[in-house]
Amino acid sequence: MPAPIPFQAINVVVGTSLTKLLELPLAGLDGNISFELFSAAGSATTNNFSILRRLHDSGRWLNYLSGSDFTTATSKYTPSIPGPQALPAGQSAWVDVDCGAAIGVQLWASVASGTATLTVYGGARLR
Repeated sequence: MPAPIPFQAINVVVGTSLTKLLELPLAGLDGNISFELFSAAGSATTNNFSILRRLHDSGRWLNYLSGSDFTTATSKYTPSIPGPQALPAGQSAWVDVDCGAAIGVQLWASVASGTATLTVYGGARLR
């Protein structure tokens, strides 16, 4: 099996509106991605986390998973506990996601009040 193709977003500050952490093109990659989300010390707890996906070049970004979706594993994803939608300061969460036939995904996060500094490290594999 080939080594994963890494992706990352480091020290992204998010506030009370959903903020994009990263955009990952999936062209030539398997639809399965895995990532770990780290919340810096002193950060507010996340109150939402969303994965958007784009299904074709002319398509819009569509909501795929968000919020309470991450509380229970399904055939589309397996999250840690706590999940990325309720991540306290100084902790990390991970998610394995089947993005289907999407050509790209975006990861977004927010907090209820204050700010959080988040870092994402992940990987995807070639088809």
